[in-house]
Amino acid sequence: MARIARLKHACPAARQLRTIIPSACSRSILQEGKNEGFIRRSDARFSSAPQRFTFAPGRHLVARLARGDAAQCARGTLRVPYGLNAVGFFAALMDPRIAVAEAPLRGAPPALPADEALSIANAVPRRRLEFATGRDCARRAMTALGHATASMPRGQDRVPIWPDGLVGNITHTDDWVATAVARRDQGFAAIGIDLEPAAALPPDLWASICAPEEQAMLAVMHGMTPGLAARLVFCMKEAAFKCQYALSRAMLEFSDLAIDVNAEAGTFAATYRKVVPPFGLNDRLSGRFAVSAEHFASAVVVTSEQVP
Repeated sequence: MARIARLKHACPAARQLRTIIPSACSRSILQEGKNEGFIRRSDARFSSAPQRFTFAPGRHLVARLARGDAAQCARGTLRVPYGLNAVGFFAALMDPRIAVAEAPLRGAPPALPADEALSIANAVPRRRLEFATGRDCARRAMTALGHATASMPRGQDRVPIWPDGLVGNITHTDDWVATAVARRDQGFAAIGIDLEPAAALPPDLWASICAPEEQAMLAVMHGMTPGLAARLVFCMKEAAFKCQYALSRAMLEFSDLAIDVNAEAGTFAATYRKVVPPFGLNDRLSGRFAVSAEHFASAVVVTSEQVP
């Protein structure tokens, strides 16, 4: 039984798909730190125009990219439908009470608590950098929430053990890490986020990831080829899987979730095609997604009221 997340690591074809390094145009939206990473609580809101995000001034990031500005970053035929760069916009996809921290994967790994360092001691340098940067982002997000920073050791299933009172998730590409953290006492039960390179998946992978109708829903987006649509569906299913796993601890096949997309609104739903306690047949997880010339991103959040 293949876990959804394994495509990135176990599939030879997927390993050949390299993340595009953020361009100078991408870096220009960061107002502090020269792209050395940032953290912010979301001050984002949707404008009345359906294809533009507007960011209110935040402590660490102010981005006001019109659709034309973002399109200047585009490469190839894929145009940017939502006027945002995917690196740095997870805060716009989620509730403003969720803290988001992000950073590039480069340089020396941040220092780790002893128990975390021990769990990654035998890993290759690249994996240590990914692990340490993700944990460092998580602790910066905890601080933004007013929560004491804490160690996050790995469980037996190799996923982070979040401190009592918090839920969160970590995602990374070859070049970037993002973390989202929320407080349980504010009603959050689980979070799933995923960041992917905007690179087409090979045709031989399409059938194992998505149904033709799922790809077809994304065809209305200008420049969205079947291979790019397959990658975006994967991104949505990965975010949904990671969110539900925090509640179900269940491994899923790609076919266990059916994706419905509203491309104009930037929303999607993942519907269970089988019973996965506490979720029942046809239960739905709602998410949001965004697209740039270089990245796809998806986020799914479940509140305590939505847990069956």
